[in-house]
Amino acid sequence: MQVLGGRLLLGRREVLATCLTTAHARTLSGLATIAALGVPHLALVDPDPASAATLLARHRPTLIETFPNVFTRWEVLAEDPTGPLANVRIFLSTFDAAHPRTIHTMLRASSRRLPVYAQAYAQSETGAIALSFRLSQRRRGDARHVGWPALAFNRIRLVNPDTGTPLRRPGETGAIEVRGPGLFAGYHGEPERTQSGWHDGWWRTGDLGTRGIHGALRLHGRVVDAVTEIPDYLAREDVLLDRLDELDELLILDDPHGHPVAVATTRGDRPIDPARWAAATADLPALAPPRLLRWEQLPTTATWKVRRPALRQQLFGNANP
Repeated sequence: MQVLGGRLLLGRREVLATCLTTAHARTLSGLATIAALGVPHLALVDPDPASAATLLARHRPTLIETFPNVFTRWEVLAEDPTGPLANVRIFLSTFDAAHPRTIHTMLRASSRRLPVYAQAYAQSETGAIALSFRLSQRRRGDARHVGWPALAFNRIRLVNPDTGTPLRRPGETGAIEVRGPGLFAGYHGEPERTQSGWHDGWWRTGDLGTRGIHGALRLHGRVVDAVTEIPDYLAREDVLLDRLDELDELLILDDPHGHPVAVATTRGDRPIDPARWAAATADLPALAPPRLLRWEQLPTTATWKVRRPALRQQLFGNANP
């Protein structure tokens, strides 16, 4: 299916660019698809915006695939006079939901007539779980709506995180479980870990979400990253990133007392104006100005996603309430 889609979307001489980690399963399937397509391939392994800008401006890819956090770091490229993103017709991010500001910025950076931002919510164990597509450069929308599982040939269900009871009504928040033909066979040499991930024939993703009336999935975040006083913390992060352009990244965590704490990185490591922060958070749950870190200080996964439990440990250690 990936090869067929690529042949429909790309010409033989159009450049496909990726910025994927060599430690991730997606890299293997992606490289196999690219080889089958036979199109020119620009392979980036460093997400640093400065180095990426030079290569993207030189080779002018038609399609770029990378992870949402990389696209967020590349928002500054939309302002680059060399136009490194100007020729991109398709932006493809995989595994996690992107911020609405990031999607809007990517689409705005393209000079193509109808650029598309395609988003695949996925995990290594499951492959694609749900797919969604964004076309509008004017309407940002809610990027936590990650699409429909039918497009990814998977089935999903939501269950009560505490009891495992399936939830039936639209709008109920539950733990996301997946069943489908693309699920993995298990972790090599780790049968107990594999077994603990299954629940009545469904795979536990470890994520929380809701489903709409028409079946679309909305992602709320990881079960282990839940913020006690702000259940929909990812949406709150999206709102603040939308309102404060100086933010590169923003994360809301629980402190040892169960109160929300914001952590941020900024463009150029500049301080945040307290008045702007107060205005941006005036209609949101109480949230003090964020603790500022440099991007290099954030603990990240192989896909450059921030490891929130490790960040909590880094900030608070083993402190107890």
